[in-house]
Amino acid sequence: MKKFLVLSGGGARGAAHVGVIRALEERGFVPDAIVGVSIGAVVGAGYAVLKDSKKLWDYSEKIYKKAFKFFPISFSLNKKFNRPFAKISCYYMANKVSILSSKLYFKIFEKAFGKLSFEDLKIKFYAISNDLKSGKIIIHSSGKIIEPLKASMAIPGIFPPVEFEDKVLVDGGTLNNLPTDIARKLGADYVVAVDLSENNGEMKMPETSNDILNVINHMCEDKILSFLRKEADFIIRPPVNNIGTFEFKRSLEIMEKAYEYTKKIDLPKEMLM
Repeated sequence: MKKFLVLSGGGARGAAHVGVIRALEERGFVPDAIVGVSIGAVVGAGYAVLKDSKKLWDYSEKIYKKAFKFFPISFSLNKKFNRPFAKISCYYMANKVSILSSKLYFKIFEKAFGKLSFEDLKIKFYAISNDLKSGKIIIHSSGKIIEPLKASMAIPGIFPPVEFEDKVLVDGGTLNNLPTDIARKLGADYVVAVDLSENNGEMKMPETSNDILNVINHMCEDKILSFLRKEADFIIRPPVNNIGTFEFKRSLEIMEKAYEYTKKIDLPKEMLM
C-alpha cells in the first residue's frame, strides 16, 4: 500500500508541518511519498532529504531563527498596526510586480537546497506550482529542486513569479492548497493530509471593502477545500487558526503546539500498517 503525505500551504503556519511530521514518525508513520505546496513544499522537501524527523526539527529551529533576521516583522491582525504596511502594499501592488524581493527571502532555502535534485531525495517528493501562461497546475518531480520550491512559494503580489522551463510560475496554493487529488492521481492508496487552512467559524460583519474581499476569498477557498478533503483518508488540522500568514516570529511555538497536538490524536490502524 502506497501511503502519501500531503502538506498544505499556510505561510508561517507551515511550521506546524514540522511538529506533525515528528509526532507521526515517532508513532510509526513514514510516508512512501510526499506532495507539498507552498510552505508545505519546503518542509516536505526537507523531510524528503533527511528522512529523519528529529533532524528536520533541529534544522527547522536553526532556519527559523536565521529567517527571522531577514524577515523580522510580525504582522498581527491589529488594523492600526497594519495600516502603514497596507498603504505601502497598495503602492507596490499598483506599480510593482511584487512587494518583497525573492532573492532576500529565499537566500536561506538556496543554501539548504541549491545543490540538490529530486533524484537525491530519500523519500519520493512532488512540489506543486501554478503556470500563469497556461493556467495549469504543474507537478515538479525531477531535476534541480530549488526553482520548483521557489515557484511553489511565490505568493502572487508578495513575491515575483518564477520563470522556469518556458513557464511563469506562482504559488501552487492559488489553485490547489491541499493537493490530495494529485496524490491520488500519482498512485496513492492511502492519503494523510495536513490542512493548515483557517477555520473561519462564525462570520463577523465586514467593516471595510477589504474585509468583504477577504470573506469572499475564504468562502471560495472553503468550497474548493471541501472537495479536496474528501480525497484524503485521514486529515490532521493542527491548532494554528490564530496564526497570521506572516507571523514567522511564532514559528517555534507553532512547531511545538502541532507536535503536542498530533501526539494525542487517535490514528487509524491502517495508517500505521
